[in-house]
Amino acid sequence: MMINKINNESDLRIEVTFYDEEGSAIDIPDYDFEFEYYVYTNKSKIAKKVGSVFTNCTPGEDDSTKLIIAFDAPNFGIGKLKCKRTLFIPDENFNDENRKITTIKDVAIIC
Repeated sequence: MMINKINNESDLRIEVTFYDEEGSAIDIPDYDFEFEYYVYTNKSKIAKKVGSVFTNCTPGEDDSTKLIIAFDAPNFGIGKLKCKRTLFIPDENFNDENRKITTIKDVAIIC
């Protein structure tokens, strides 16, 4: 994995691609999701989709598999950027009819 370094006061643009179980790129899903980016949890920024409303992100113009996340000068602090990804996948076996799947991963960016 190649690590990109950015100034922590610079604007940040991240492209996210969703994949199926076989590893093939898929269109941005219909279900809700939330991506929380942080170096320190008290300075986080959130990109999310709830219903058809996108916050701090937009679908790619020419590629339906790309999600473009943009934060104006997020000032995360200095260190490795992490992302807490939460997917809310419809599943009527749960009380709220959503199965919540959360993962935390390092992003290939150092602020």
